[in-house]
Amino acid sequence: MTQYDEKKKEFEQEMIPGVFMGHRLVPVDSCAAYVPAGRYPCLTSAVMSLVPAKVAGVRRLVACSSPGKEKRINPAILYTMVKIGADEIYCLGGAQAIAAMAYGTQTIDPVDLIVGPGNQYVMEAKRQVFGTVGIDFLAGPSEVMVIADETARADHVAADLLAQSEHDPQARGALVTTSEELGHQVLAEIDRQLKDLTTEAVARQSWEDKGDLVVHLKPAGDRSGVQLDIESKVMSMFGNQIRASVLEIIESYELTDLYVSVRDQGALDYAIRARVQTAVERAIKEA
Repeated sequence: MTQYDEKKKEFEQEMIPGVFMGHRLVPVDSCAAYVPAGRYPCLTSAVMSLVPAKVAGVRRLVACSSPGKEKRINPAILYTMVKIGADEIYCLGGAQAIAAMAYGTQTIDPVDLIVGPGNQYVMEAKRQVFGTVGIDFLAGPSEVMVIADETARADHVAADLLAQSEHDPQARGALVTTSEELGHQVLAEIDRQLKDLTTEAVARQSWEDKGDLVVHLKPAGDRSGVQLDIESKVMSMFGNQIRASVLEIIESYELTDLYVSVRDQGALDYAIRARVQTAVERAIKEA
């Protein structure tokens, strides 16, 4: 990730004679990274929040994480913060952590920018302090929709759904498929994989309360569908009936951001994923 961020260079280009456009990388003076760990430590949040700021040259890098069951910062998260080079580390979580970093306390100086995910209380706190400080965006609870046909692997689909469900009891996961058999296989896989998760309680509550499985069987001879000119059976399933399923779930969830995971027998490269994402975003706009 450090190498990726280091490749972001300033540039300037003359678009038309006498008109120059480009961008400059100007780091803020101070940045705070909120790393959630109340239910389960998320090391990637520490990396994704702290590394870009470090590479950008932020002078003062603050990190905070909520105490877990052991009433301290998770050791792995703490090590990650130190390894990346956080200047200040605080054992602090929730809305109060956002307020402390935005307005300052007797022991914590305020920062210019707050980044990082969190639950609905953290997101509401970030929304309220925006303007006093900058924020990245309002992320969470997690949402995932898997669109798959009979060629998908049930264990992969189940893992994708549970990977989001374990984040928060309010997380939402949905599977839309043309295969009734795959639907049954995924349900069985979810039950099997849940028993092996250390986050079973949260993931199970999320899946049972918020999870959805929609099966649409296309009538024989129905060839409707938006062909994406990609050699994959999964890609040809964006027909009227599947599209209706997607829109129905989007409407009921009131989703504004959607991560789409598509599985088939082969690996899907970024271009394919991007085209599928574009197709669903188009459907959202038309809804």
